[in-house]
Amino acid sequence: MKRVAVADLKRELDSILESAERGETTIIVRHGEAVAQVAPVSESERRMSLPTARRQGGLLAVAGLLASWEDLASDMAEVVASRQTAHDRPAPELG
Repeated sequence: MKRVAVADLKRELDSILESAERGETTIIVRHGEAVAQVAPVSESERRMSLPTARRQGGLLAVAGLLASWEDLASDMAEVVASRQTAHDRPAPELG
């Protein structure tokens, strides 16, 4: 089990999260005392759905919509392809 000082947490966060994905636990220490831990989540927690929106409209409603959109990547590729061949208006200049 790895121990990381609070002062080093921000710098090492990516590494700590990668360790958690591999099943390892990291203890966060402040002044030599353990104060928190970053640990892997169970399979059931990984599959938990996104929080639901309290009212219709906000960001959570959009996130939930996108999470359940099974063909999002192919649908977006189709939209982009159709815009590239459209002649009704020019494509925006990016960059």
